[in-house]
Amino acid sequence: MNPYPPSQPPVPQKSSKKWWFLGCGGCLGIIALGVLAIGFFVVSIMGVIKKTDAYTGALQRAQSSAELQEAIGTPMEPSYWVMGAVSTNNGAESAEFAIPLTGPKGVAAVTVKASRPAGATAWEYSILEALVASGPKKDTKIELK
Repeated sequence: MNPYPPSQPPVPQKSSKKWWFLGCGGCLGIIALGVLAIGFFVVSIMGVIKKTDAYTGALQRAQSSAELQEAIGTPMEPSYWVMGAVSTNNGAESAEFAIPLTGPKGVAAVTVKASRPAGATAWEYSILEALVASGPKKDTKIELK
């Protein structure tokens, strides 16, 4: 005879997997919010650059350049992505950015460095050139002044 009562099977313990999942989900949520915030910041900067007279003037000069039209074709469309910066200091403005352009024959990048003194209405371009990145005239540098 066994003096001990029959043993019960062990009670399964509750899994801690849901806490692990919630912990990882919380971290992933914070990372996702950070990525969204950075994306919003970058898109906002690009919007500011695209609204400047320096951008529109440079784009007009590039699109009306006969040499660039021959190199990448028409119509030339600017890319959504614009990299660079625009700043204001005591009324004087400066801009430095690149505009990717795509045409039916190839792709070019327009490099812009411009300034506008305080009180002036026109931008002065110290650098305004296009580098053809692909197409029949690849690696050709075109001055757009």
